[in-house]
Amino acid sequence: MADELATLWALISGVSILLSAVGLLLMVEGLTRHRSVSTGASRHVATASGAVLGAVAAGIIRPGETTAADRWVEMAVAVLVATIVAAGLAERATFVAHTVTGLVVGGLALPVLAWSRESAGILASISIDGQDFLDAGAASIFGVGGWMATVGLLVIGPRRGRIGADGTMREIPGKSMGAASIGAALFLSTVVGLSTRPSNTWTNAVFDTAPYFVLAGAVGTVAAAVVGWQRTGSVETPTAVHGVIAGVVSAAGAPLDLTVLRAVIFATVGTLLALAVIELLPRVTVDDPVGVVGVFGAAGLWGTLAVGITNAEQLSAQLVGALILLAGSVVVAGVLFGALRLTRVLRLPPDVEIVGLDR
Repeated sequence: MADELATLWALISGVSILLSAVGLLLMVEGLTRHRSVSTGASRHVATASGAVLGAVAAGIIRPGETTAADRWVEMAVAVLVATIVAAGLAERATFVAHTVTGLVVGGLALPVLAWSRESAGILASISIDGQDFLDAGAASIFGVGGWMATVGLLVIGPRRGRIGADGTMREIPGKSMGAASIGAALFLSTVVGLSTRPSNTWTNAVFDTAPYFVLAGAVGTVAAAVVGWQRTGSVETPTAVHGVIAGVVSAAGAPLDLTVLRAVIFATVGTLLALAVIELLPRVTVDDPVGVVGVFGAAGLWGTLAVGITNAEQLSAQLVGALILLAGSVVVAGVLFGALRLTRVLRLPPDVEIVGLDR
């Protein structure tokens, strides 16, 4: 009976994570311009398809290390992380670039970096003063997506029309704040998927973690609202959306160890850090339409380190593990996007990008 429940739980977790990817896609569609809706959607499908193919290939290479249920969840996570990376390329990348990005995320980045914590990989070998690297949830996995996206948007450059004649960044409003809001709400379905780990049972996974994830998302929203009110005297939808995601990601490092106080602290700090990064990027002419660098890269780093906040001895192992993940993500993404740029398949032609894909 226990095996059947574990298999059912893995099925539900994978579906939940895929729904989170759908939520992120809605955010991308809501926070970007209207001129590439239908064709842009095909690029999202290409990214997801590439991630699935990459994850399947990685599973074939290491058949004895994982079960079918594990591979299903890993495949779903690959789709989500590839979607995060592709969100940084919104409105600018080619169909080929989206597909190859998915392949590399699912077939190389996650198997080598994130999954290595569960086997004989790099992260599993980290032990400092008797403490191992810990990430029972997915903060570091989100971080990998955010860090790879950071490299991608630096290599591909800002969207055309984003930089004005005076060299400053122009505001480009999104086409649907409603879609972005629904996407952020749907992303909260991650509470189920992120609760999965071998020691979980149906009861503790749902009732011991889900309330704290929802709380973290709510705290992130409130923190973002306070920041937005102080900045502009109003709370704009993108700011609130960023708060929801940053709050959840910040609490994703150790879901079974969360308390009300920890969820509040982790979400508040992570949201403030994410919003600070999002505010900084336009000042250095970095164009991040969806805010993935802040809500996934910065908040993912904080969530990974926050696991050690309640245990000072754990912090050193978390720091080393986070640095390894960060460096590995930068190297993989640098090679990926550098190669795509050199082969001239990374970015759309100028005329197509200006007019839009749906011309």
